[in-house]
Amino acid sequence: MVCLDLTEMDDLLIRYAAYFSQAIPDVDRILFFHNIRFDYPESAGELLSGIDRPLHDVLTDIVKEQVSEHMHMREADTPFEVIITEDDSTPRAMAHTSSDEGADLIILGKKVTYKGSGLVAEMLYNIPEFAASILLVPETAYHQINDILVPTDFSKASRTALAFGHYLQRQFDASLECQHVYNIPAHYFPYIKVEDMQDRMEQEARDDWRRFVRNLPENERDVSCTFTFSRDDSVSEAIYNYALQEKKDLVIVNSKGRGGLASFLIGSVALRLIQLDSHLPLLVTNNRGKRKGSR
Repeated sequence: MVCLDLTEMDDLLIRYAAYFSQAIPDVDRILFFHNIRFDYPESAGELLSGIDRPLHDVLTDIVKEQVSEHMHMREADTPFEVIITEDDSTPRAMAHTSSDEGADLIILGKKVTYKGSGLVAEMLYNIPEFAASILLVPETAYHQINDILVPTDFSKASRTALAFGHYLQRQFDASLECQHVYNIPAHYFPYIKVEDMQDRMEQEARDDWRRFVRNLPENERDVSCTFTFSRDDSVSEAIYNYALQEKKDLVIVNSKGRGGLASFLIGSVALRLIQLDSHLPLLVTNNRGKRKGSR
């Protein structure tokens, strides 16, 4: 489900959705979604009096025209539908529509030049019935996935993200790498010599990684992991900085972290990555189970 806001960002999302779906044979259909919401509902009547058709119909035609212009599908075109809703909460409308339609993946634009971009994604994960994965595509994203990074904390949740990474690696014929970030909480710095702890922490992390890999399917064990010690940056900042330095095209994390948060709360690392003014596409996988209507 590609979520549009009727700005110039829509063209980029439509083209990115075309690129993404061309590589994935399992895509049954693509939904293009927009929610009609007025900041000042009391003024809506006067605004709508100037058009000769229902706004719903006007916007449906506009989106269909955009899709026809920018969606260049493979030989067997993937069916697409346009869904226009009217709700005073766009995240709620997205969550309900994705559940009703069985959408597995939500594609959202991320306007990196605008403060607070990513708020919709954050709100979606705080809606209990929302169970899709989210792909955040910044306005600066290239249409390529050649190198994928999957940060891991060796949890069951990060195993889900890695499985998604392996799947996309095969579809895009891409490279795949894991990263583990370890650090010492800043409030311990006055009492612990960081240099004395760093080697031991890395060795423990490497031991955890070997145990983690042993529990992966046999055909997914051939993956490398980079170990990053972060003294000054947060875990999310260390992930983002490494992804930029290594020219990654996609970062994949799971919505739930190692801390065992309740299912309706997004993990802190995933949340911070969503909030960062990132220039890299971010895929946040969700493993809450099947949605109504899911195939």
